[in-house]
Amino acid sequence: MVHYSVSLSPKEHKSPGEISAISRALLEKTGHQDCQYFIVEHHDRQGRHQVQHWHIVTSAVDMYAKWVDDAFIKIRLKQLERELEATFGLKQMQVRAKPDRYNLTTGEYRLKERTGKELTKENL
Repeated sequence: MVHYSVSLSPKEHKSPGEISAISRALLEKTGHQDCQYFIVEHHDRQGRHQVQHWHIVTSAVDMYAKWVDDAFIKIRLKQLERELEATFGLKQMQVRAKPDRYNLTTGEYRLKERTGKELTKENL
């Protein structure tokens, strides 16, 4: 299984049809056009991130039982991000500042909200 998360710029919003078109383009460019997949739009609690985003989960094996090549996928996704921004008229995303890049788990977010303290993970 492969998981992609697509986030738009704050205050940018796309319709379900546009989400589908962006997702299909991403799947085609990554070689997953012949794989089973599903797309789920996810809504954060109000005020947390305030960005529209969705998740794409797809099989790594296509309908013909062939493995999809994911070599250098992180590098390819950076280029693909710029292509999708241009193709679909999306605002170009900037590299997030270091303090915004921490991937806290749900439990870590809850602990931080409960205690009001920074977590050790955020200071590394």
